[in-house]
Amino acid sequence: MTQPEQDIALYKQFSTLLCAVLFAVVSSLPGSALSAETGYYKWTDKQGNPHHSDRPPPPGVEYEFVGKDSGFRRHVTEEESLRDAQSPSWAPRTPPRTGPKKTGQTAGVEKDPALCDQAKANLDTLDSSARVRLRDADGSIRYLTEEEKKAQKKKALNLMSVHCN
Repeated sequence: MTQPEQDIALYKQFSTLLCAVLFAVVSSLPGSALSAETGYYKWTDKQGNPHHSDRPPPPGVEYEFVGKDSGFRRHVTEEESLRDAQSPSWAPRTPPRTGPKKTGQTAGVEKDPALCDQAKANLDTLDSSARVRLRDADGSIRYLTEEEKKAQKKKALNLMSVHCN
């Protein structure tokens, strides 16, 4: 393998790893990651009827949150849904807020240095000239659009304002 071929292979591995890490971090963040996103909830009831709503399903129901602007998707299992409903520290059971955060809204939220560092790293990646890839719900890999990158930058800045000093 020639040096340019090795460089390309290494770049592909790095890009794939970076996208996987970015996707995993964003999809695993608590409600604050979804708080600025408007969207809807999708689930199927016990009779097999599909539902699409701006309000989440009852606790213990598997569902997916779909962002209207960015196409962001978060799949929640039955166990997560039930656990989330029982946990007072988690609040996705209400529809996501729209618009910017108001001053004083983060009072009482503990700063998390790990989230701060990850948000900074995500912002650096999004500000670079690199194309960021992610895996869609159907398993296909695609690049973030400029609009999606802007939405992710907003989320990173929001997290930084909450969790960084």
